[in-house]
Amino acid sequence: MANSSTTFSAFLREQYANIFSRPWPVIPSALVVAALNVFLFAFDRPWTASDGLRNWGDSLLQLFGIVAQTDLLPPFLYSGSVLDFGLIFARSQPRCSAGSSP
Repeated sequence: MANSSTTFSAFLREQYANIFSRPWPVIPSALVVAALNVFLFAFDRPWTASDGLRNWGDSLLQLFGIVAQTDLLPPFLYSGSVLDFGLIFARSQPRCSAGSSP
């Protein structure tokens, strides 16, 4: 039995190396992300950073009195907005290694 688990472990290690050891082409990567987003939308909600931007816009409109929404979360509590803050913060940081490209 130990031999079969070792073989299965080696198989999983080999498959992981095949999938994640080199960059993926753009089209298959986009299809995988799109399929994941469809499943997330079907079962919960889509995975998107633009949803956070909509929350920022709704908060600004509510601040100026144009829209009155009682169920609007503040941007620092909304998951999409927190994702946007993280993207902006990560992009504004200098690179760790001197030779990396933007």
